[in-house]
Amino acid sequence: MLDKKKQADYLAIIMNELDRIDTIVNEFMSLAKPQAVQYVKEDLKSILDSTINIIHPQALMHNVQIITNYPEENCKLSCNSHQLKQVFLNFLKNAIESMAEGGNIYIDLQMKEPDKVLVSIADEGTGIESDRLRYLGTPFYTTKDKGIGLGLTVSNKIIQEHNGTMKIVSEKGKGTTVIVELDCLET
Repeated sequence: MLDKKKQADYLAIIMNELDRIDTIVNEFMSLAKPQAVQYVKEDLKSILDSTINIIHPQALMHNVQIITNYPEENCKLSCNSHQLKQVFLNFLKNAIESMAEGGNIYIDLQMKEPDKVLVSIADEGTGIESDRLRYLGTPFYTTKDKGIGLGLTVSNKIIQEHNGTMKIVSEKGKGTTVIVELDCLET
């Protein structure tokens, strides 16, 4: 019979693995079956701020600061805010994990045209080799030890469903920037 401490340790491992399985299954499901999604008019700054609030405790634990730079004007999107939060959470989680010693993540919003907005998420992490960049977003391709290679695939799919584009710029040793362009209804 196991003592209480070992039981608690094993239970924690089991719960973590169940969470991981749940994440994997949900990512498979979102790729495999089209979902009927309701789009409503949402405020982009509010979506980003809500996402930052969700990930903030994890950032603090890894000694990571999230620095925002938003323009005066605000952008309203026709979107599913839950899906966009999933996208931005994925990018922020990747950025945090890329900085083992801590660092800064910079989130910039920039109005590109009257009807376009750029969301840029830049980290000070390890960066990605140029020969690996072209594979990012390919299902099951990952640069992580414990990754399954679906996060960027799902994120790109969601962005495309929102009539947007995603671009990743990275240099080994200098960090990575993810740039998302979305349609803006009004400012």
